[in-house]
Formats: sequence, C-alpha cells, structure tokens
Amino acid sequence: MYDQIDDNVSNPSFWEQKYQTGDTHWDLGGPTPAIIDWINRFKTSQKICVLGAGNGHDAIEISKLGHQVTAVDFSKTAISNLSIMAEIHKITVDAVESDLFHLPAIYTNYFDIVIEYTCFCAIHPSRRAEYRDVVEKILTAKGILMALFFPITKLISKGGPPFGIDINETIPLFEECFLLKSKSSPALSIHPRLGEELLVEFQKI
Repeated sequence: MYDQIDDNVSNPSFWEQKYQTGDTHWDLGGPTPAIIDWINRFKTSQKICVLGAGNGHDAIEISKLGHQVTAVDFSKTAISNLSIMAEIHKITVDAVESDLFHLPAIYTNYFDIVIEYTCFCAIHPSRRAEYRDVVEKILTAKGILMALFFPITKLISKGGPPFGIDINETIPLFEECFLLKSKSSPALSIHPRLGEELLVEFQKI
C-alpha cells in the first residue's frame, strides 16, 4: 500500500537539513494553544514526553507549568535550538536526540503522558502500528496519549510529510492497545489548520 511513498523521512539527515535551512513550515513559532489548554487540567507534576518536539515550543511551555518534560527529536539542530531556548527561559527540559522508535529501550513504562502533534504524520505511514507500540511501551499503566492529529482531510496518496491521517483507520489502530477517552475538534486550532485537526485522548489499557 505504501510502496510508492519515499522513505526518506526515516533518515535523520532529511530532518536535519530542514532545520539547518529553516525549512520548518510546520513550526508555529510558539506553543500550540490546544495542547497547552489540555495540559492545564493537570494540577500536579506529570512526567511528559513530547515526540517530534522540534524547536521545543510546546515542551518549554509545558515545563513552565511545572511538569517533568522529555522532548525527543531526530534532528541534532532541533535539539540544540530547544536546549538553547530552555536555557534562555531558565527552565529544565530533558532534550533527547533520538529516533523515537528506540525509546522503549530507555523509557519503558516511564511517562504519565505522551504528547503527539505533527509527529505521527511525519513518520513513514507504514510505521504507524510500530509508532503506536512505542507509545504503549513508554507509558506507565493507565498512562495517557494526547494526540492532536493533523492533517485529517489529506489523502495518503497525496504524499508528505505531512502524510494524511484517516481518522477512521487511526482510532481503531490505537484502540488495539488503548481506551478511547474522548475526541473533539479543538476550538483553539490555529486558523490555517481549522477543520484539519482532531484532539483525541487515549488511555493505556
């Protein structure tokens, strides 16, 4: 099904080049309003992993709210940018340069919450079940995956990244390991992404 899709996104050099040249059109330049609004429900410190953290806007804002944040990205430059910004803001973020598929070797049953935004759509679509398994392994019992899925109206056949996400396929994929707690169209989507995002909360079974 995915034979015609180039697997260059699985190579760290693909993402490193984008960060080095500033070709990061997905970067909002600040934290994602819908994610921060969702995180604000937690009044006690949580161990939170931000996958595909990029320049770290969300990770830094979540850390400011008092949580223990691990931010993961494929790109050395992205992690360097994130670390510099964390220092400027005088907050602590564990910035990890890694292939996310290697995380279970270090973080098995470790995180209370995993944040997904523009990472699932960036990996090769053939690895989506593997991604789900990684998230399941790194979460604690009853841990939560908060996914802001994007783009939900784009077809896989249109290529990427970002690769389209078919919600009617994606939710059942995650339900093999997770309980669906809620799903909604976020009122706080940024204007260019209105109607292209779905906020979904899963809990590890």
